[in-house]
Amino acid sequence: MQNQFKSHNTLPIIWDLKKQRVDKIDYLINNLKIDNVRDDDKFKQSVDHIINTTQIAPIKFEEPKYVDHEYTRRELSITQQMMGLSRDVYIHTITMAFTGNSVLFDYRPMATTINSSDHGILINNSNQFRIYVELPSINPQQAIANAKEIMGMTVRYATDNSVDIANWNKEISVLIEQRAAAKREELIRIFGK
Repeated sequence: MQNQFKSHNTLPIIWDLKKQRVDKIDYLINNLKIDNVRDDDKFKQSVDHIINTTQIAPIKFEEPKYVDHEYTRRELSITQQMMGLSRDVYIHTITMAFTGNSVLFDYRPMATTINSSDHGILINNSNQFRIYVELPSINPQQAIANAKEIMGMTVRYATDNSVDIANWNKEISVLIEQRAAAKREELIRIFGK
């Protein structure tokens, strides 16, 4: 059980994700049919669908939770023994659940700070992170504190991206509504009401 990270240097910037979504808007709006726009209710449903398809749900983290621990004994080098490291290790498992679109973990913010203690972006494949913390004894509070430190860059990036995306979602909704209204007028002009 080991934490796996990806380097922030390999991540594209959040701007790239927003650009991909904006490019998708044109495709969705240009594929509206006259039947999607004639009726006001149907048109509203179509616009809502485009907005929901385009927008990105910001990330919100829950508090970390202590889940489990596992004891192991490891071999130490002479140097590690001289440093006083213990052969006894407890690997604590901490989970940190979140809601929102996990795609935000795959992009770096437009501007952020890097700390010397940053580990990288923790790799995750579900709606919660599993963080493993090695300590010489069972200590849930210390394990949670260490897990928060391990998650530092991941949380910071997701939070920065979420603030950016929340603002962008508002702007993009207005843009979609404007473009869809223009497309509606064009289709009604061509096909009639």
